[in-house]
Amino acid sequence: MSGPSEQEYLLREADRCELAQRRIDRREFITRSLVTGLGLAGVVDLHRAWELHLSNDAVVEFLGGSPTEVPDHYREASPIDKPIPQATQKLIHGTTDTSVPYEISQHYVERKKKQSEKVELITLPDTGHFEIVDPSSSVWNKVQEAFID
Repeated sequence: MSGPSEQEYLLREADRCELAQRRIDRREFITRSLVTGLGLAGVVDLHRAWELHLSNDAVVEFLGGSPTEVPDHYREASPIDKPIPQATQKLIHGTTDTSVPYEISQHYVERKKKQSEKVELITLPDTGHFEIVDPSSSVWNKVQEAFID
């Protein structure tokens, strides 16, 4: 079985880019309407993700360049740069996450608290990136509790 043709690949990539643009276009509505947000080991600081080259520079591919090349894209898309004063924000992050380092959530929460935003970091010691989305993991009950609270 062979992979997708070049045309199929380009169509998929175009669809992905269009979806990303729609998400960016709708961010103002979402930001104003959000009451509670829950992030699971999220990449909430795109500048820091770029500095760390997370996932082989996925943020560069997603936003179309580096912060120097497309600064507006980073400013518009990075959650750390978007005020969300009306929402309660809960971030769940494991301390041994090697995909998205725990320090990204720590820094986000510190900065948002300084801006008087309602934000909470739920720390899961000795937990990696994928355990928090796995219903069979030992931390799953803590993740569910965050949804219910």
